[in-house]
Amino acid sequence: MRLEDRGIAHRMKRIGTIALFAILFSVPASSQSKPKDVLGWEGIRWGMTAEDIPTLFGSRAKRVPSVELYGDWYYLYTVPVNLKGQTYTAILLMDHLTAKVARVDIRLDQYESPVPRGDVFNSLEAMLTQQYGQPDSKKDERQTDQRRIGRTWKFQTSTVELWLYWHNDDHSSNVGISYYPTAALKP
Repeated sequence: MRLEDRGIAHRMKRIGTIALFAILFSVPASSQSKPKDVLGWEGIRWGMTAEDIPTLFGSRAKRVPSVELYGDWYYLYTVPVNLKGQTYTAILLMDHLTAKVARVDIRLDQYESPVPRGDVFNSLEAMLTQQYGQPDSKKDERQTDQRRIGRTWKFQTSTVELWLYWHNDDHSSNVGISYYPTAALKP
């Protein structure tokens, strides 16, 4: 091999090595980086009206037979959601005063469990961490008969909260994700 050919081969090998390192280090960083903002959930934006929901979701939006109360809110529509192989229901919560979307709670459809659904929580945490980066805060409260775990991602427009509540007395296990405006007070 000529000296000139060895120089070209060496440069090509060096370029290939640099390209490989660039790919290896850019993929994990981009999948773990935090987006600038989260504007709501899917196409939901804070302040939409109930009339906007079926337009946005089409036949996926399920109208409930009558107004359902839910904490400080009410809802008229739910949307079925499949996350990581599990079935959830997105409850599109409306503010009583403004009659506009104020929160979205996505709840696991299976409520009964003799143990906390840590497997489901961990799967959702991995999914949200990939989507939103590392959480801004974590909590894990364990008592003999109950457990509360939470992860929170805060953005300028929205806060995303992953939660698990489990109570041994009635074997209730709620796992879900809440989306709400960051400026809004959480109940």
